Amino acid sequence: MTPGSLTGFFRLIGGLCIVWTCAVSVSLWLALANESHQQEDLAIGEARTNALSNFGFRRWVSDHGGVYVIPDSMTPPNPYLKVPNRDVVTTDGTALTLMNPAYVLRELTSRGYVGQARITSLKPLNPINTPDEWEVKALQRLETGEREVAEVIAGDGEPVARVMVALITEKSCLKCHAQQGYEVGQVRGAIDTAVRLSRFDAVIDSQKRAIAVGHAGIWLLGMIGLGAVGYGGHRQISRQIDTDAALRLTQFTTDNAHDPIFMLRPSGSFFYVNEAACRLLGYSRDELLRMTAFEVNPAHTRENWPDVWSQLKKQQSITFEASFLAANGQSIPVEISANDFVWADQQFNVAYVRDIRQRKQEQARVTELVDELSASNAELERFAWLAAHDLQEPLRQILIQVQSLQRQLADRLDEQTGKTMGYISDSASRMRDRMRGLLDYAKAGGGREAFADIDMSAVAAEVVTSQVAILGDLKASIDVQPLAVIRADGPQMTELLTNLVSNALKFRRPGTVPEIRLWSQATATEVIFAVADNGIGIEPAYCEQVFSLFKRLHTMSAYPGSGVGLAVCKRIVERHRGRIWLESEPGKGSTFYFALPKISGDKQSPA
Repeated sequence: MTPGSLTGFFRLIGGLCIVWTCAVSVSLWLALANESHQQEDLAIGEARTNALSNFGFRRWVSDHGGVYVIPDSMTPPNPYLKVPNRDVVTTDGTALTLMNPAYVLRELTSRGYVGQARITSLKPLNPINTPDEWEVKALQRLETGEREVAEVIAGDGEPVARVMVALITEKSCLKCHAQQGYEVGQVRGAIDTAVRLSRFDAVIDSQKRAIAVGHAGIWLLGMIGLGAVGYGGHRQISRQIDTDAALRLTQFTTDNAHDPIFMLRPSGSFFYVNEAACRLLGYSRDELLRMTAFEVNPAHTRENWPDVWSQLKKQQSITFEASFLAANGQSIPVEISANDFVWADQQFNVAYVRDIRQRKQEQARVTELVDELSASNAELERFAWLAAHDLQEPLRQILIQVQSLQRQLADRLDEQTGKTMGYISDSASRMRDRMRGLLDYAKAGGGREAFADIDMSAVAAEVVTSQVAILGDLKASIDVQPLAVIRADGPQMTELLTNLVSNALKFRRPGTVPEIRLWSQATATEVIFAVADNGIGIEPAYCEQVFSLFKRLHTMSAYPGSGVGLAVCKRIVERHRGRIWLESEPGKGSTFYFALPKISGDKQSPA
């Protein structure tokens, strides 16, 4: 999908909103119009009911030949009724007058006993029953055969429902109307009833309001629904647009990735290759997609391919080196990261490949340089060892001869010559000690034993035993906590702890009983050993320098020594692929730490 899809969706939702609004509006208009028609029907129905009711009264009166009543001011004798015995006197002297059906109905309606109605005719006896314009037309229609005329007409400023029911001349009617020439069966006149539509305004208006509210609710629900659909659709389309964009970007980056990418089917055929894969092997994409892994990697065959695929499925990801066969026949060393991948219920091997020709060349060059450096270092160590070893004998002879001359000429030498002979003897002694230290340093780099599992607690016990005499003389205490087992050169571990303990005893504070503590602590990858004392300590600025060869921080007279011991310690630790450091505070003591690798499944080898 594209952003244009989102625009089209919004247009669709907008169109649906318009259609929905129009549909609800039309439905509302039809419903309101129906209510208006219903109002007319209600009014006509009531008018018809009134007409039929009045027709029943009139029929009863007509069937009885009229009704005699006592005349009064409101009901005088009907002057338009010219029939025998219209006015009579009863035997008791009561005067009575005859009321014909039209007179009776007029009286009933005028007094509100029945609905508004009147009897009218095209040939009325009483002028008051003369028909109006609408009644004339209705009577004419009745004379053509219709038995009822019902219409809504404009009354006095408002609509009125009028119903006219035909009065058919019967035998009883001839008593009054025979003189007008009517015969039985003819339309003699009609009963006209009228009902104002406003009588039903309250009911109809209430229904219209209910309809309007209902339609408004329906419209609102529809709009909410369309809004929800629009919102959900917008989110879905936006996500789809983002997904499509991400897929296009992924496709672009995969196609144009620097490293080759291959996607293989379980059969070994290629499902996808990128441009870098084509450049690496010198094939076009169409050519590669027609090939199999067996043609590119000779190490894979149809026979061992099921095992390779099964191993990948089990481990999910495998990284290994291989050689690819290019189109020109060249063998290209590569590093492959194969990954098990399932898409659309299909399994694939997605292989990310890196051309390692340059790496191989660099590794070969590094190996060559390491070999050269190792040979150079070995030669240098041999030279240092030979030089130190071969120079010891001349120095020893010089020292012997000087000391012999000092004894033989002790009483004949002047003071200055005696001092000079002493300087020569001391210098030769210091040179001898340095030569011995240089020999120890050279030996520390090469080692004497193969690595084995070494119990450092046993090594510490051996060191304490070797120092028991000086410990007794100084009344020193040494606390050895249980130490870890490591893989190391045993004799060198003894030399390392001996040097550190001797260093702690040598640099003791005057007037203070030496206290030495040994302990170890394991981490995830290494074991840290510590040798702590309460000696003189040193300034933090010199904590690195003390491990340098022949580095001294004190005079020979104050603390004798060659300045080689800590350098030898560092060389031993580095040979074991470890590290050594010092934490110290003047006047409070020092703690020497050295960390060596933990024992693992692979046997540790010396550096």
